[in-house]
Amino acid sequence: MSEAVPEGTAPATDEGQEVNDTATDAPEFSRSYVEKLRRENAKYRSQVRELEPAAAKVAELEAANATELERAVATAKAETEKAVSERYARLLVEAEARGIAAELRFRDPADAVRLVDLDDIEADKDGAVNRDAVRDALRSIAEAKPYLTEESAVASAEEAGIGVTGTGPGKDYASYSVTDLDKELGFT
Repeated sequence: MSEAVPEGTAPATDEGQEVNDTATDAPEFSRSYVEKLRRENAKYRSQVRELEPAAAKVAELEAANATELERAVATAKAETEKAVSERYARLLVEAEARGIAAELRFRDPADAVRLVDLDDIEADKDGAVNRDAVRDALRSIAEAKPYLTEESAVASAEEAGIGVTGTGPGKDYASYSVTDLDKELGFT
């Protein structure tokens, strides 16, 4: 190990080319030591060449897995965006329908919205709802069930056939108090 490289001889590189080393403070190594390092280096280079295909395969598999993962993330993101978009579009249509039901003087706009089929009415990308289609659907409900709107008169219990009936001619229980009814029916 104490063999020195002859002075004036430039050390050779791994590929056999001479290097012009003009630095005077560079340490000098023996020929046997340099040859030993070259053999070791050659061994490592051959191992690298042998492992390069395996490393490329591993990198390829990692890329394929990453791509699969990225596809899964993109699919999940798209499905979530679609579901959220559909949900909020539905909420926009329902809100618009409640507003129009209030304009049409429904007693309970939320009930009117439940009765109308809003599945065919959609909000566009900007959130605009076809108000005419909603208005037409609600008007058809108001025509079919006029008692849902405030413009229709509320039927009295007698008109609706609810309450005490068949008590005989001339009996008008609308003006009776609870005490009078109790007396009439024999409870007191």
